[in-house]
Amino acid sequence: FILNDFSFVALGVLLICLFLYCSKNSRFVQNSNNYILLSFTMIMPLGYLFMHIEPRFVWTVYLIIIILSGVLLTMLKDVQWMTPALFVLICIIVFSSFCLYPINQLQDQRYKGQDAYDIYAAFKKRNIHGTFVANSSTNNEEAKLKIFAYLSKSHFIITHPAITEEEILQVIKYYQANYYIMYYTSSYEKEGMLHSTVAKNAADVLIDVSPGVIVFRFK
Repeated sequence: FILNDFSFVALGVLLICLFLYCSKNSRFVQNSNNYILLSFTMIMPLGYLFMHIEPRFVWTVYLIIIILSGVLLTMLKDVQWMTPALFVLICIIVFSSFCLYPINQLQDQRYKGQDAYDIYAAFKKRNIHGTFVANSSTNNEEAKLKIFAYLSKSHFIITHPAITEEEILQVIKYYQANYYIMYYTSSYEKEGMLHSTVAKNAADVLIDVSPGVIVFRFK
């Protein structure tokens, strides 16, 4: 299914190459490089069979399939019934199929990660920068803060999600952090943060700097 997402001819190219090799087609097997490419394409994805696989994990397979497509087209060109016009049409169909996936990805990835830059813009407006600690409990939240740290040239101290409030204050004191950033998903969680030990020890509390984010300033 991953191969079909990449190109609707990818699986067909792979099966045709496998058939030519198994049938000992002289033109295909005489070049040992074809065997190496085909073997790599078959073996490389095996390591991902027992885990979640994404297209980016097997990007080298896509490149090899494009090369194998060129090999098959070269062989097809010399077939007796193949006319120049038909050959050009087949080439256009094959290589156009490899363009569909990148084009779709460009559309799907449009504005992806925009919320991370929105956080940076909101923090910049409040002049929030320097060393900060955060309670990011998901990879997505942590990724946003890393982008903010990079763009603002700040220092991000990563903490464990299960860390206690006393431990948070110790981390803030140890690293002399300027801010503690907290995410919340409900009004109940927000109220709990505003009445927490961390809030009582903060010099200032910046509420809703960005949606779902509270910033505690310590210096």
